[in-house]
Amino acid sequence: MSATDTIIWRTSGKVFLKRAVFGSVIMAGMINGFGLFSGLMSFDIASLLASLASIVISAAFYMLVFDEWQNWNRRRNEEWRLSKFTLGFRDTGLSIEYDDLQLVDIKSVSLSFWLGVRVRMTDGRAFMMSYLPNPKQVQAEIEQRATALQSEASR
Repeated sequence: MSATDTIIWRTSGKVFLKRAVFGSVIMAGMINGFGLFSGLMSFDIASLLASLASIVISAAFYMLVFDEWQNWNRRRNEEWRLSKFTLGFRDTGLSIEYDDLQLVDIKSVSLSFWLGVRVRMTDGRAFMMSYLPNPKQVQAEIEQRATALQSEASR
């Protein structure tokens, strides 16, 4: 790996939509129970329309209660850059660039169900990388570079 190898990850609208649809269907199932799914499986047009309306209403409820839409609005322009020595963050919509995080200072990188990748620093700070297309790959890349750099520094 050369010093110029930089990986850039951007938030994804597709990931947001998948999360919203999945959350909405789960919410619809919790609110309406098995009636929702039996309505979708029936051949009765009225039951089918009622079930589909239930999903739409549950989607709106999910977006409002869990503030998913606001989270997406806040995070939709996020960009993370992984270089040989640092993990950088910036908000491209606001043209704000934050200080880069030194890879040697990373304590752990973990997948957070539903939310994305959580990066914990040795000083106690934690950062969430949300709405990324392939969080497992992001976690693996950060861990690989951080571990290599940390083992190099400990020699």
